[in-house]
Amino acid sequence: MRSVEINETEASVYIIINPRHPLGLMVVGQDDPVGFRDPVEAVSELGVLRQRFGGHLILCRAVPVEEPVEEPVAGRGGLEQFNEEAEVEEFPYELVEEYLF
Repeated sequence: MRSVEINETEASVYIIINPRHPLGLMVVGQDDPVGFRDPVEAVSELGVLRQRFGGHLILCRAVPVEEPVEEPVAGRGGLEQFNEEAEVEEFPYELVEEYLF
């Protein structure tokens, strides 16, 4: 097990994930997906969720990203198809154009 520096702990965000979700790793929470700054609160939430949903849920530390994503990551055609299948109407493509190739 790796020791954690104090400053790393202070900057950490803890998340609870379901590694068995059909979509892959999925962040879970009681109501909505959430992150925790307080590791005690995160472990408490993990206990409650494991009691309700099973011991397969795990606690992870999210790694802060120094820089935001600044390059295209998705094709516009793929996004259009996804939105059509998801029945998203009037999607504002111009608001995400920097992420489309």
